[in-house]
Amino acid sequence: MLNSRLLFILIFSFLIFNVVSAESPDVNGSECSRIEINGTLVESTVLKGVAENLGSVVAGKLLYKEPSGYCVPTNETYLISMLDGGYPKIISTLNGHTPSAKMAKFGSEDFLLVFYFAGGNQYVLRPYKFVDELLKEVNGPVFSSNIRSIELVGDTILVKNQVYPNGEKVVIEVESYRYHENQFVLAK
Repeated sequence: MLNSRLLFILIFSFLIFNVVSAESPDVNGSECSRIEINGTLVESTVLKGVAENLGSVVAGKLLYKEPSGYCVPTNETYLISMLDGGYPKIISTLNGHTPSAKMAKFGSEDFLLVFYFAGGNQYVLRPYKFVDELLKEVNGPVFSSNIRSIELVGDTILVKNQVYPNGEKVVIEVESYRYHENQFVLAK
């Protein structure tokens, strides 16, 4: 009885090991080294009239093979423009996850505002300007909120943060930013 039980365990272990091994990534990691698209942020139809060469804007993760042999995503998220014909072009690296995007106009210029989470309650906004049919990141301050509150009101970006002046009572601080001379500046 003991021998048949031991034989069953050995056979079962062998089968499980072979099934798991067959589903594991290849030894060289070639199946693993790729960008996986997580979702479309802006459809091509929304970009018509603003950037005709951009097919769409998507978010993706770079996958790599960790020492244990499994494919895992990096912490960073890549902002990728899918040019007409399907050619991917990395626009930027976001040090966070779960991006969303919104088209905006400041004056006569078109922008793509990309919002994402950067750990804890940090919510970040990175603005990109459409220049010569491409997206270029706009210089200026980093828009970051520790209470997940960044919003566009008219032509003003409002950033709310929780602060503790003098270590006492909690206060919500609101900063207003406007686009001026090719950058966003703190409104006075």
